Amino acid sequence: MRMLGHPEKSPFARSLLAALAISVIALSPLVLLTVLSGYGSSSDGENPPPDDGTNEPILCPCSADVYIDALYPDENMDYMTTGTTRILLATYRPTKGISRGLFLFDIPETLTAADVQEAQIFLSGCSPSHCESGFSGVVRFYALNIPFIENGQFGSTWYSLDGGDWDDSVPTEATLPADTGWTQGFDITLLLQNNLGKVRENGIMMRFVKDEVQYKEDGTYYHQNVASRESPAFYPDEFAPFISITLKEE
Repeated sequence: MRMLGHPEKSPFARSLLAALAISVIALSPLVLLTVLSGYGSSSDGENPPPDDGTNEPILCPCSADVYIDALYPDENMDYMTTGTTRILLATYRPTKGISRGLFLFDIPETLTAADVQEAQIFLSGCSPSHCESGFSGVVRFYALNIPFIENGQFGSTWYSLDGGDWDDSVPTEATLPADTGWTQGFDITLLLQNNLGKVRENGIMMRFVKDEVQYKEDGTYYHQNVASRESPAFYPDEFAPFISITLKEE
């Protein structure tokens, strides 16, 4: 298993079995990977699993994430909430703003788009004790045209990024689950194969499809909460976002 560093507060699962992460997420990252991969003892997590020669995925941890909110267009949401533990997605509503999520991952500089066989972004829905239940909805993942600043006085806002400033040439599409407490990987292979440079340097934006439209006639709106990279420190049944990349066989 190739690991490219891991944030101190960000346990994450091996991609192919990440759906099991909820039950063991309180373990350290290496122990978690060992348990999920089915290798030997997981008593201390200091010894990595043996190399069996298989094409193990590269796991790229999230190094920055934040959401931007049209309801607070001049506010950096991470700074405003002193380190937010959720990424809010929301469609338009007259009394609410559109919300979009931004993510940056530690993708190795030596990796090229031609190397990518398959790529998935893994997300954790907020736990019931953390956030209210959200709606299932279709989202798209885009490469950002410019980098974002996660937090601080000069952190990125809705206005500073003009709502996101994304490259819509090759988005990938997925359906987020409803409710809370879910764990799932979403395919972003085409995004990395066609826009790896922007993803690595600037990051990814996730938004509901046509989020500027009010979908529901009864006045309600689509929204969903995703755990941020800070979440596991406060909610151990959640995990930080990460990308899993499987390389083409040489």
